[in-house]
Amino acid sequence: LRRVNSSYYGLRNRVADLNTAISLLGFREIHSLAITVFLSRMFDGASGHASYSREGLWTHCVAVAVTSRLVSNVCGAAKPEEAYVAGLLHDVGFILLDQHLKRHLQRIVDELGEHTPTSDVEQRILTFDHAQLGAFVTAQWNFAPQITDAIGYHHQPHGYLGSHRDLVYVVAVANYLCSHAGWTSLGVHNVARPHESVFAALGLDDVAMALICAELPDTLERAETLAMS
Repeated sequence: LRRVNSSYYGLRNRVADLNTAISLLGFREIHSLAITVFLSRMFDGASGHASYSREGLWTHCVAVAVTSRLVSNVCGAAKPEEAYVAGLLHDVGFILLDQHLKRHLQRIVDELGEHTPTSDVEQRILTFDHAQLGAFVTAQWNFAPQITDAIGYHHQPHGYLGSHRDLVYVVAVANYLCSHAGWTSLGVHNVARPHESVFAALGLDDVAMALICAELPDTLERAETLAMS
């Protein structure tokens, strides 16, 4: 009810019953909302250090989820709902570090800069990075291999040689677009633009990118509303 009555939908009259809300939102939106609310429990509790905040990380994850679905729809690559889930989970490694290795995460944040890749700092401090951690843990949770691959390679898509390339590439592009727009995971925009071969493989030419960029502000506004649901 809160979602359908949000400013994003701009309804003239407030909706007061669930049947009408479900009808207006549609199954896809209800499905995404349910997954998002369930996963949001991992981010409960205030936590932060310097540029990082748990709330900011969660908002970034939701932004990448809805942007991954947008990119998937525009280029016709990967399944949009799989793209949403993979985008939502792509940085699950960070929340695990926050929960279980907080002091190490704080050291990582302290050493970040716009020209310092996060994975380089993580490898030096932890000997692994959040993408590897997220892929490992979600595999233990029995997530589908395409989801774990997208999590594990979202910073190195051009190095992926598996069978789920489209989903890996979609999430990588979405992650870059969100970070570039200021919706960062740790409060610092240091996500490198994916190699041009990634955009080419998805068919994201100038026209397609212009379409995505035109829809991106509304998509990110939607993410902010969804993150607060």
